[in-house]
Amino acid sequence: MHDGFYRDLIQQSPIGWTFNRILCDRAGQPYDYEFLEVNPAFSSISGLRGVDIVGKCVSEVVPGLLERDPNWLKTVGEIALKGGAAEIETYFATLDKWYRVSVYSPEKYYFATQLTDISQDYHNRVALLDSLGAAIYVADMQTHEILFINGKGKEQWGDIVGATCWKTLRQGLRGPCDYCTNPKLLDEQGEPDGIHEWEYFETETGKWYRGYDSAIRWTGRTNIARMAMILDITQLKQTEDRLRESEERYRLLSDVTLEGVFIHDQGVVVDANEPLARLLGVPLPELVGRDLVEFVHPADRHLVRDRMLTSNLRPYGVRVFRQDGTIFHAELQGRNLLVKGQALRVASVRDFSERHTAQEALRVSEHDHRLLIEQMSQGLAVHQMLYDEEGAPKDYRFLSANPSFERLTGLRRQDIVGRTLLEILPDIEPNWIQAYGRVAKTGESYRFEDYSRGLGKHFEVTAYSPRQDQFAVVVADITERKLLEHALVDEKKLLETTLISVSDGVVSTDVDGRIVFMNRVAQQLTGWDRAAAKGMLFGTVCVLVDEYSRTRNTRVVQDVLEAGIEMEISNHTLLIAKNGTGLPVESSAAPIVQDDGKLVGMVFVVRDCSEKRRKQKQINHLSYHDQLTGLFNRRYYSRVEKVMDDSKFLPVALVMADVNGLKLTNDAFGHSSGDQVLIKLASLLAQLARPQDVVARVGGDEFVLLLPNTDELEATGVIARLEEALPRESHDGLIFTVSFGLGMKLTAGSHVEDAYKRAEEQMNQHKLSQGMSLRSRTIDIIMRTLYEKSNREEAHSKRVSALAGTLAEKLGFVKDHVTLIGAAGLLHDIGKIGVDEKVLSKPGLLDDAEWQAMKCHPDVGFRILSSAPEFSEIAGYVLEHHERLNGMGYPRGLHEDEISIPGRILALADSYDAMTSERPYRRSLSKLEAVQELKRHAGTQFDSVIAKLFVEQVLQEVW
Repeated sequence: MHDGFYRDLIQQSPIGWTFNRILCDRAGQPYDYEFLEVNPAFSSISGLRGVDIVGKCVSEVVPGLLERDPNWLKTVGEIALKGGAAEIETYFATLDKWYRVSVYSPEKYYFATQLTDISQDYHNRVALLDSLGAAIYVADMQTHEILFINGKGKEQWGDIVGATCWKTLRQGLRGPCDYCTNPKLLDEQGEPDGIHEWEYFETETGKWYRGYDSAIRWTGRTNIARMAMILDITQLKQTEDRLRESEERYRLLSDVTLEGVFIHDQGVVVDANEPLARLLGVPLPELVGRDLVEFVHPADRHLVRDRMLTSNLRPYGVRVFRQDGTIFHAELQGRNLLVKGQALRVASVRDFSERHTAQEALRVSEHDHRLLIEQMSQGLAVHQMLYDEEGAPKDYRFLSANPSFERLTGLRRQDIVGRTLLEILPDIEPNWIQAYGRVAKTGESYRFEDYSRGLGKHFEVTAYSPRQDQFAVVVADITERKLLEHALVDEKKLLETTLISVSDGVVSTDVDGRIVFMNRVAQQLTGWDRAAAKGMLFGTVCVLVDEYSRTRNTRVVQDVLEAGIEMEISNHTLLIAKNGTGLPVESSAAPIVQDDGKLVGMVFVVRDCSEKRRKQKQINHLSYHDQLTGLFNRRYYSRVEKVMDDSKFLPVALVMADVNGLKLTNDAFGHSSGDQVLIKLASLLAQLARPQDVVARVGGDEFVLLLPNTDELEATGVIARLEEALPRESHDGLIFTVSFGLGMKLTAGSHVEDAYKRAEEQMNQHKLSQGMSLRSRTIDIIMRTLYEKSNREEAHSKRVSALAGTLAEKLGFVKDHVTLIGAAGLLHDIGKIGVDEKVLSKPGLLDDAEWQAMKCHPDVGFRILSSAPEFSEIAGYVLEHHERLNGMGYPRGLHEDEISIPGRILALADSYDAMTSERPYRRSLSKLEAVQELKRHAGTQFDSVIAKLFVEQVLQEVW
């Protein structure tokens, strides 16, 4: 929100916007939030002015909001603390409008909201629902509150918005209906899924209704809602019942059936058949008039009563008492029946105790097998094979998988069941599909090992077909075993080739110390041929001596083979080759032991360390020398400084040298030019130093010359010789000056460090006195260099200077400021000294890289001019001469009042001269054409007042 452009974008947006901070209690739980910023659109939408609510909590601004909808605080709190976004539709009573609220968090503890008016969409939806001929209502599936009812519904039940649906719409229910409590109505992501059909008979009115339910997201609610469309099908049911009544009564009560059948009114038996009487052990006449529910086990009675009140046709099982007190398992199935206008229900009762026992045994067996499958360490998955038009296997679908399959493959069941292999792993190898296709088609089992690139694992797979066109796989992850096998094979190959191709020399012996093997490097180092050396004693072929004492090492074989120990041989060791030459080596020896612990020989490894020693010397040199100049560095100087505190070096003179204007050189001509200056000074210091003197580069542009046993007069002479030997100009034509300082250590009680400080103070005083005039002269040289690179630049700069000075005078600037602005015009392109000469003189348009380099010149010019106090004020004007009022300029993208008046003058004068000057890639504009351009861009690129005055008073043209 600190960028003015984006702030304006939000403030002018027609979409309501707020920025807020969540407030949490000590436990870190959100309890309120504070308005930090709102835009005018939000104030218009909500009726809440920003000045009245910014800095206040929502509970203070809208009392009761958090209590009425706690889910709102929960939602924004979670987003503010954990990140993410959400979208909610809600109603603003103050404006009688619906809005979609988008919530997101730019950083922790903060969240923003955007409000979009969706009232028209909402009213269109309501109008559509009202236009339908069926009764429609919407209810919250968690609170069961009726949220909406259309016109047809109001005719049937009245305006019942706000009432509880199961209490108002369905008589006889003791709680929410099955639909609202059914978890299968939502998909795996918790979103509504599918449409469900049901039928209901209303006893009070004697009417039948068919309902179509769907779980939906309802405007303004975070909970899932239920939308129900209800049709009156009484007439249809009566027609169906009349056709079936006589036929069903005779068929259902027929004693031919072995099932018990009865007709009841709310559970009271109206009629029954003989098989039911025998099943219950009750005479048939005694059954009529009895409540059949009393025969049902108490734990199952609620199920029977609930089914009596619905039109459910599916059979269900309950436990039933016989007259003698024994219990059997019965299967009940009922349906509604209209007899002479009376709504009854007919039901059948079947003894399925034996089937229940068998089913229970099957269930236990199934449970045991499922438990076995779920807990088995191998992965198990069942699939349906899919074929192309020619009957060839093309893919397969996952039907089920156990947890081990998930663990082994990394594929979660919820992500794969119901999906095909190519949907999940599109890059899978086709041989898997072909192999499984043969199993599914032929029923023959198949076992194989293979590697899956998609999963990056090796598997042992056993596939078999449990039924036609299906196959199951038992999968074991053998990646670790395969990797071990491959590692063993690779290790064997590696050992076979390593000893030959390794860069170290390798020699192996038998238990007696006689040569068995030598690789190529060992032959080169010793000068012995492998064939000639084989069978010879180790000490004859590998002669090892101490580098300094030249004593021969004869204990290698004895220590390793007799004592059975590994040993590192001294780094100060020479290997004497067959021709007598000595080579510095690093070596080690170890016994060769079999798995059973038996010693069978020795292996000796030797490495030529000549190059290592050479590099070590080089590293040691670099650690004490400056890489650019080759002089000693600060680290070395710090060591020598302590050494020079010894009284034997008295007196000690310390000369410090610092290159003047090095930063200006780097800014104007690049660091390579500055480096050349440093190299020249370093070379000069090294040439004039005595053997006992120490010359070091101790900083970026600072050097020290440490002169032991040198008095002040001698040291002053050294400085004079240095100043005399200094070149007057660098290779780029810049003035090359150095400031010197001198410090002395004259007594044993003083320190070189004190002399260093005095030399540094003296040097800084010299730099201060020389710096101003040097920088001014350097800037003159830079401009001359720029003009030499491009004659066009010199003419352009002079014209811009004249135009800028005249314009400043017309604007009423005093004489000194007119002169200053004219000077700025003359120097406005000084930063182009850093641009390649080929780019400055390029006849065509610049490419992207060249244009980016050119756009840096205001910054470079600013840094150059800022280094000289007399140019510091115009440096800022030069920095701004390519800025535009609309913020589209460079280098800083300033807007309007952020750009100074002199900066605007330079921008206009520079642009006018550029437009009216000839360029290789375009023709120049006439004065009138340029005036039209100035008018066209006034207010966006140029200051309108300055542009008008320039045209009328400087160009003497009509605005």
